[in-house]
Amino acid sequence: MGDGLLEAAKEAGRGWESELERFLPGESDLGGICDGSWLLRLDFTLAKPFTSKTENEFHQFEEILVRREPNYFEVQNPVVRDHTTGWPVVGSMTWKGHMRYAAEMVSGVDDQVVLRLFGSSRADEGQAGRLHFFPTFFTGKTAINVITPLYRDTRTPSDRAPIRVEVVPTGSQGTLCLLYVPWPKGGNWQPVQIAQDLQLAMRAVKTMLLEYGFSAKKTAGWGVVQDGVTKGSLVLEGWPELEDTNGVSPQHFEAPQENFWKYMNEQGNVKNEYLQNGQLLSTTQYKKRKEGDTANFESFKAWYQKFGSGWTARCAPEADSIVTVANKLRTHEVRRVSDLVGLADQLANTTAFGEEASHA
Repeated sequence: MGDGLLEAAKEAGRGWESELERFLPGESDLGGICDGSWLLRLDFTLAKPFTSKTENEFHQFEEILVRREPNYFEVQNPVVRDHTTGWPVVGSMTWKGHMRYAAEMVSGVDDQVVLRLFGSSRADEGQAGRLHFFPTFFTGKTAINVITPLYRDTRTPSDRAPIRVEVVPTGSQGTLCLLYVPWPKGGNWQPVQIAQDLQLAMRAVKTMLLEYGFSAKKTAGWGVVQDGVTKGSLVLEGWPELEDTNGVSPQHFEAPQENFWKYMNEQGNVKNEYLQNGQLLSTTQYKKRKEGDTANFESFKAWYQKFGSGWTARCAPEADSIVTVANKLRTHEVRRVSDLVGLADQLANTTAFGEEASHA
């Protein structure tokens, strides 16, 4: 039964191999997402084997020669396979669990940033996280690793039979895909959170892939990857460009805070009641309205003078802003997993999203 199901799964996988890209988002999918979003894709190579524990009750058998005679033994620890494609898979929730663990291991981690990225359980009010995970498929052949149990005190082989574990072997390739959207914002929302989230997310990816791994038996070093990636990119939506080679920072854009929206209409223009002869109300004029948030209005005025025209352009109808949306995407090539931390710090310290963090 187990062998029959495995062969059926492999046959299904042959038909899906060319279609796996459909399971993952691409650069074009970021066009309609809010500013501050990003998409990370890494085509990695396993430096150590990967394994996982399936809940499928039907296990396959393998043929082993015993005294030159073929014998068949059940594989006690087969890997998890995707029901649709038949390929060994790292599910989205598996990625989330391993990456959250890695994030909590980062030195000096802020628990609030972890909560924003990964969310909380229903018992803790059920907040969704800002990171979105996608499955990873391994389309190559699997192998069987034999583990010999040892006595703890003498470190000699125990009387238990060797344990046979199905693995995705060293050298196999897969794709890690992460999508970040700065939502939900929460009551304490500030644009600087986008930069903080990026910095911790990239540190967690590096820690998970190069140090702890994402496999079962990761305490033995399983599931870590090579530092160099076959192909990697970080695509940013609505992020300004980094400083050019002359050290001159190009004009950047900062989205309005949620408490600024009350002063503008759907077209991004200031509402008439907050204008006097075409100019924003003065502090004295605004106080006469008795809205009780003069400091907020002053902050809005400062923001609108710098970024109001950019915000109006972003609020234009889709037919008139196709070029603007295309120009909002920034793609950074990633060649090594270890480069992610430096790239995140550079982005955080040279953009409007990270200005508060750089002066903290």
